[in-house]
Amino acid sequence: MASDEDPTRIELSINKAPPLYPLKLSLEMRQELVVRSLRVSNYIKIAKETGISLAKVMKIMSTPSSPMPLILVLKLAELARIDLWDVLRSVEGMGIRKFLKPNFDLGAAASFIGYAVSSSSKFKVGKGNVTISLRYDDDFQLSHIIDLSRRLFNIEASDLSINRRERKVYLLSQFGVILLLFGAPTKREFYDGWEVPYWLDRYSPQFLKAFQSGRLFRSVPSRRCARFYFKTFNMEGMLKFIERLKELYARVGVSMEERPRLLSDNIIYIEICRRAVLEALLYSIGFTSQRKIREISQLLGR
Repeated sequence: MASDEDPTRIELSINKAPPLYPLKLSLEMRQELVVRSLRVSNYIKIAKETGISLAKVMKIMSTPSSPMPLILVLKLAELARIDLWDVLRSVEGMGIRKFLKPNFDLGAAASFIGYAVSSSSKFKVGKGNVTISLRYDDDFQLSHIIDLSRRLFNIEASDLSINRRERKVYLLSQFGVILLLFGAPTKREFYDGWEVPYWLDRYSPQFLKAFQSGRLFRSVPSRRCARFYFKTFNMEGMLKFIERLKELYARVGVSMEERPRLLSDNIIYIEICRRAVLEALLYSIGFTSQRKIREISQLLGR
């Protein structure tokens, strides 16, 4: 596994991504995986342990141009004793109909995870695919999402499906797979109380800026305050997430002392009324949404 001590490497969440998602590895890494794994195992055992048919395993492993399902890549890396981070960095393409090469821009990934947590309208995982879409407030925020897409996969706005009437961006499945590998939660996982991966500590400004720019953070003008709202199916798990969130804010100099309050059986919120905290959210961390910039500025009387 990748060491969290090395800023260029992170710990991967290998059990979250779809097991049959196809990856194209560099020929050098592919050859090393196949040769080294067959020294300690065989096709029959590999097929049995991955749940892939023997004929398919033999064909994939013997055809250099053939994409490998993720579960097979993970098994070969385990047998060959090659660090998964090094294997992932060798990916030259991933996808179903269209192959894209990830850039491994961890700052962009941290921002995307912030959006996935706070603004995803759908984030579902199947055996061979991922469906993910994000809500956005305005064109200013949409431009930020498009810029992140370029940084993560070198794609343009034309490669994204954008519904401007509903203000939704439908991301390609590659985004969902990378985010899951990097530790992002599906919507259900978040409701149960997400364990924030520790590599995000190094990118807390990027994560928090996208997170507080999403739909979980709202202005309450009648109280001259703002609130984070959290839906949950596991109160204990969500309270742990909130404590972890406060740790991330503390890393950027924001002391969030407000306690969670119960709004209903499965919704809790944090109300922020202290001027110093609102100013820090606006000026120190910032927002990617002009709407939220305007709303928080109005709370501050600016």
